[in-house]
Amino acid sequence: PEEHTISRCHQLFVEVLEAAGLTPDSYIGICNPFVEVSLCGRNSSRRSLFRQNEETCRTYFVRKSANPTWISQKFVFNVPEEAVLAPRGHSLKIKVRNFKKVGSRATLGRAQVDMHSVRNQKPLTGWFPLAGRTGRRELENSNSHWGRGSIRIRVQWVYTTSALMHYFLHLSEARLSVLNDNIGGMEAQLERRREE
Repeated sequence: PEEHTISRCHQLFVEVLEAAGLTPDSYIGICNPFVEVSLCGRNSSRRSLFRQNEETCRTYFVRKSANPTWISQKFVFNVPEEAVLAPRGHSLKIKVRNFKKVGSRATLGRAQVDMHSVRNQKPLTGWFPLAGRTGRRELENSNSHWGRGSIRIRVQWVYTTSALMHYFLHLSEARLSVLNDNIGGMEAQLERRREE
């Protein structure tokens, strides 16, 4: 499959890496977590042009795990140019949900990354705490926790040409390193075959 990478300015790269300490939504004590990621604009509560074009990307679900790890779950979002001038109000919304074949898919936790926190255009990798609903029902529920675990993601917002060039340089160096490692492994295999 083709790797998702930034291809032009005004794009946000998101990689979902792992989650830890997820609270199952059932009494069985297991969950099948997957992640929904979406980019929200200033007027996310009202119907706006940005909201109508909102894209939601989903990871695959990990079977029976409270500490899932996702591999190659990378997404690229187009960010409106207005977000560069006024990043407050624009954010990346993350929902960790429980996959079920039948019934509703309960939300295990939510996190948010505000665009102004990634404005420096450098990759940000970190753990973000997951919160549940803060409604009365959750507070009265003895099985409920204030903390719902956390999620580790990597985010990078590129909106200038120089940052795009740095991104491509870093990406090329990483790919070159992988290729060199593969060459070393192939040479070792070839040497073992010659010795046989």
